[in-house]
Amino acid sequence: EEEEEGGGGGEVEGLPRPGSARYRVLQALLGGKTSRADIVEYVSCSLEAASLEVNRKTIVGALGRERHLDPAFFEAAEETKAKASEDKALYALTARGQALLGDAQGLRLHLSTRSKTGFAKVYQHGDSGRFEAQRTVDGKTHSLGSFGSAVDAAVAYAAAVAEAEA
Repeated sequence: EEEEEGGGGGEVEGLPRPGSARYRVLQALLGGKTSRADIVEYVSCSLEAASLEVNRKTIVGALGRERHLDPAFFEAAEETKAKASEDKALYALTARGQALLGDAQGLRLHLSTRSKTGFAKVYQHGDSGRFEAQRTVDGKTHSLGSFGSAVDAAVAYAAAVAEAEA
């Protein structure tokens, strides 16, 4: 598996700050975690969580505050909204979250807390402001192209990874 790293440029507009509890919740949802208990466990066990002292209260707070944010990227699933304070509550990406982070073209986007763009292997060029996706194969870095948005570059990277795994 390739190391998730990134560099250059600023964050994607609207995307939570990489490394934040909200960002990690998005990673959990994209990784297939839907119950509050599974999300809390996933986020708590991440390497960054241990070093940043992200605790259960912080994670649960991020889950609860999301419904008041614009844009909201995730929400309690309709059938469990009444139980949102319980570990059995289920969460899902909102339409906005799916549009930005969801299964773009049926692909799983690779988020990275170490990348300034928020996506693995996506870099922003300072001079043009465009985003480049890169893939490393046999120790050599290959450009996958230049894109107008970080999401488009992330889709290109996800497609290259999916193709290599097929």
